[in-house]
Amino acid sequence: MIVKGIRYLKKDINKYPFNIDLIKNFEELILDKPITFIVGENASGKSTLIEGIACSLELPTVGKESVRYDKTLVEARKLAKQLRIDKRSKGGHGFFMRSDDFINFCRRQRETVVELNADLNELEKEFEGKSDYAKMLMRGPLVSSINQLENRYDGYLDTLSHGESFLTLFKSRLVPNGIYILDEPEVALSPQNQYSLMALIIDSIKEGSQFIIATHSPIIQALPYSNIYEVSNGFLKKMDYEDLENVKFYKSFLENHERYVAYLEE
Repeated sequence: MIVKGIRYLKKDINKYPFNIDLIKNFEELILDKPITFIVGENASGKSTLIEGIACSLELPTVGKESVRYDKTLVEARKLAKQLRIDKRSKGGHGFFMRSDDFINFCRRQRETVVELNADLNELEKEFEGKSDYAKMLMRGPLVSSINQLENRYDGYLDTLSHGESFLTLFKSRLVPNGIYILDEPEVALSPQNQYSLMALIIDSIKEGSQFIIATHSPIIQALPYSNIYEVSNGFLKKMDYEDLENVKFYKSFLENHERYVAYLEE
């Protein structure tokens, strides 16, 4: 395990994000398994908490700026200053991924390659009439940058389906002994691709990695080697998979979907 615990040094501050019930009541989170789930309804505070943890760990984001400068994480950085991370090892390479940031990353990859090609064309004009050796030296860094972007993801991410590009990006960024914080990764994925993501996560934890995941997906929540904490009435409560509210609802709906649909028409 890379991180074995997170403690909150409480301060009597009655403004966001410290006035969220989950944050006010939060004391400590023990991370004694490779995967930690934080689940709950929208606006329960789970995303705020994991954003604070990501900022405290100073993990790079995917598709946005560093957590130190990302304007959407201003409040999370305030929370991070009150969190104490108990590390067991010096590992910690990894990333923080939000579903919206993933979409921005795909667009930015394409824009960066277009900009590099434009720079290359400008330099070609400047070096017109120069020796082949001079042109080779000029082209080298730009061509190398373009090839790295294209080869790392086997082409452009935005030419793949949403799910395929997510999995390609995710797989390319995984390193052994990494720590990864994911906020609702299921947004980009079909049920089948959620299962593929689970396989990547299992392979990664076998290489010493650790995950903290906020999710509504009962598929992803079924991952083994995990603890599940559900936000209930402003508190984190450790739960068994079968007792999760969303799991019980999904099961009930799938077993009685005709009754649920008929109720909507009454």
